[in-house]
Amino acid sequence: IADRELAVLKDQSNLTNILSSLGKQEEAYSLTRQIFTQFKRLRGLEDYNTLTTALNLANHLKHQRKYREARDLLEETVPIMRKVLGSHHCTISSIVTLADVMMACECVVPEDITERKPQAVSLETSRAAAKLYDEAYASSRRLFGDDHPETRDNRWRAEGLRKMFQEQGISLEPEAPHPT
Repeated sequence: IADRELAVLKDQSNLTNILSSLGKQEEAYSLTRQIFTQFKRLRGLEDYNTLTTALNLANHLKHQRKYREARDLLEETVPIMRKVLGSHHCTISSIVTLADVMMACECVVPEDITERKPQAVSLETSRAAAKLYDEAYASSRRLFGDDHPETRDNRWRAEGLRKMFQEQGISLEPEAPHPT
């Protein structure tokens, strides 16, 4: 029965992609959450299908601006992906998404306030995100080569974040002092 249930979950995962492409994001998100829970129950967190579904769920959460929930999920699963999958496309994408949602958690203005002001991202979070972008860039270079679009995107992220801070006179290197 477990094999049949696994096959159904894989088919449902394909259905979530169709729902997303049709603009039915809420349905795709809800189904992805159910699939993740079932894969986790059936196969555990170290299973390839569970991990790829975790990335899909994190991306749904990101698109719904549920950054904290996406961050929590990825902080739990990225170390497992590194261990189980290594420098795999899913791992690299999860690392980039984690860096994105870490930054977004601090940038987003809560919906319930009356005056909207841009929020600053802490230096600690920026340094952690830069380290993740660097890891994704290095991994994608090893996996895909320098000319692959994903490698170029990850290079742009890694270099762009550092450049943005350097233009303000701030280093993202851990040992660098914070400017006064």
